[in-house]
Amino acid sequence: MLCPNCNKEISDDSLFCPGCGHRITQTAEITIAEKTKKKLNVKAIAIGAVILVIIVCGGILTYVNSTPEAKYNKAEEAFNAGNYTSAIKYYTAAGDYEDAADKLAVAELANHYITGLNLLDAGNYKEAKMELEASLDYENTKEQIQECDYNIALSFMAESDYLNAAVSFQAAGDYSDANEQIIKMGQQLVKEANYSDAVTVFSYAKSGSGDTYAHYANGQIALDNKKYSDAASYFNQAGDILDARDLYKDAQYQYAKSELDSEKYSSALIAFEKISDYKDSSYLMDVCSLMFAKEIMDAGKLNAAKTALEKLPSDFSYNNVSVASLLERLNANSAWLAYCGKWSNTSGEATSGCKARNYSYDGGTWSSTFDAGDYTMEIQCVLNSDGSVSVTGTGTIFVFKNWSTIQIGLDYDRSYSISFVKKLYSSDLGQSISVDDYTTITLGDNQITLKYNYNDNNASTNFIYTYETNVTYGKRIATY
Repeated sequence: MLCPNCNKEISDDSLFCPGCGHRITQTAEITIAEKTKKKLNVKAIAIGAVILVIIVCGGILTYVNSTPEAKYNKAEEAFNAGNYTSAIKYYTAAGDYEDAADKLAVAELANHYITGLNLLDAGNYKEAKMELEASLDYENTKEQIQECDYNIALSFMAESDYLNAAVSFQAAGDYSDANEQIIKMGQQLVKEANYSDAVTVFSYAKSGSGDTYAHYANGQIALDNKKYSDAASYFNQAGDILDARDLYKDAQYQYAKSELDSEKYSSALIAFEKISDYKDSSYLMDVCSLMFAKEIMDAGKLNAAKTALEKLPSDFSYNNVSVASLLERLNANSAWLAYCGKWSNTSGEATSGCKARNYSYDGGTWSSTFDAGDYTMEIQCVLNSDGSVSVTGTGTIFVFKNWSTIQIGLDYDRSYSISFVKKLYSSDLGQSISVDDYTTITLGDNQITLKYNYNDNNASTNFIYTYETNVTYGKRIATY
């Protein structure tokens, strides 16, 4: 430093100038301050160095911890500790390092699973179900999900929201008494007369449609829609619950009446027979029997009509139709009753022959005999108001269709159809009656005979070919 008095260079620590003896008081104070400042500067530098070292080390540490490997390791630690939220964070940060992406997917599933279980324990069933469903690939959570559905259903049921409750109970499957709860709700809806919803609810239950209350509900719906046959069937299956028995009889009665009004006498009779002691069913049964007898009599089934009429009171009548008048008419035509039915052949033969037209030559015949029962003929007789009878016949026979010098050359039809309707009188019985160009039929005593005869007069040849079939139907196997 310089002396302030003589400007001589002196030591910084001098108190007096050695040249002029000037006291260096102010300068000393300044010097002390400078020394203090220097010490402070050194300390600051030291502190700064330490901070710098800390920053550098921290940076290094941060760098080390920010590598994908470090993040992956952190994720593994978090996953093993069950901290799946942190594991997801670190696996995500690890990017494509090793199998981080796969581990991330597993961690997310695990997180859904744990979250779902916690929500389930807390009674938050809807949210729990969503989380558990999202974790299906991690754990088998079927039972826990069913538990959620079951409890969700209970909440719907508590609000009388039976339709949604049924859906959730069905989803619950075999958990607890889920199916029984659906049945219980369906039965309650029936008791409340809400039949449409009841049927819907029963449809969600195993074997729900077979429950007696389900049958009852379906019966009521069918009854409202005037489907009486269906209603009767459902109420019958409902058994003894509520008023099912009474409703069954009423529905059956309505169905039988509708069939009678539609002139479906046979089905009406069957329906009335099931409730013969209900209202006037017994009387209407006789009505159906009378009208059905007339119906089949008009169709040509005379024997069946007579049998039905003989079961009715002789003085019974309905709508100008009486038992007595119908029986009187049948008895007056009793001869025709002997032919109404299905007949089986007792014998028969078909032949094919050849003869010369202008000179003596007989080429001989081929023949085929029938076994008993090979062919049948059905006969029905309709009594007309003018005293005639319309006889309807149908059947099949065997006929040859050509002639040949060798048997293998023969052509034939084993099911040649015979069908006819002829208006006949009693005088025609026992007579040969033409039924088509080649066929005649004879209604004889206890049998029917049929003859088929066809002559082929081929103008381009000198031969006449004959094809003949004779059949005797001697056994009535069904009576009409």
